[in-house]
Amino acid sequence: MSGFDAKQFWEQRLQRDYSLKGVGYESLGKGFNYWLYRIRRHLFRQEVNGLGLQPAAAKVLDIGSGTGFYLTQLQSLGFRNVTGSDLTETAVGHLQQNFSGYQVVQMDISSGELPLEERFDLITCFDVLFHIVDDTRFDQAIANVARLLKPGGVFLFSDNFAHKEERRTHHVSRSRKDIETSLRKAGLEPGPTQAMFVLLNEPARSESGSIHNWWKGVVLFHRYLKPLGWLTGALLYPLEKSLLAQRSEGPSTLMMRCRKAT
Repeated sequence: MSGFDAKQFWEQRLQRDYSLKGVGYESLGKGFNYWLYRIRRHLFRQEVNGLGLQPAAAKVLDIGSGTGFYLTQLQSLGFRNVTGSDLTETAVGHLQQNFSGYQVVQMDISSGELPLEERFDLITCFDVLFHIVDDTRFDQAIANVARLLKPGGVFLFSDNFAHKEERRTHHVSRSRKDIETSLRKAGLEPGPTQAMFVLLNEPARSESGSIHNWWKGVVLFHRYLKPLGWLTGALLYPLEKSLLAQRSEGPSTLMMRCRKAT
């Protein structure tokens, strides 16, 4: 596990496919991933709109910007003072071209040294932390987030908050207890969560055999019939939104809002 080179892994993956499919589920095709990100867009914008920030004045940092999906959402919500960041040279090069109005830096949030000194009102970090497989570096990442936040600032992020920890080569589903322990140690108070998926993502938090079988079927079907992914997503999108409405817990990834003490 400690031998995993995250930068090399993502550099190669993004050089091969710099798209939402490249940063999402490669095996499920472009169409299916489109609808996965439609769900993310809906929930992210809903959550950020509810924070009460003034877009013209707030300073925002997005960690692991990748293809710029969340930068696009922040831009469309009117946020002007935004810093994007990514681990890879590939992503940073594209982001600097595509978001010339924003600052974009190459940064490993799990490093002991960061290129940023300023403090932010909001830090966003989606589908990033569970790719930090080393626990010491995970704690360092959380400590870095806390240092970069202003007192009273908000940390908005996603993770699996697993009931039972699961580790793979480039992915760790940590327990909620361990994640919240790391947050509190860094001076961040865990807040409310929002389920991000029910049917359209791997049920990493669920112990139900039926929902795991559902997801295995989805993966197997679209692995061989990728062109149908867009249709599947389009049909399930309204149901997924309905299932997620006011749902704080779910079988898959959760979004959590934390605050730094004032």
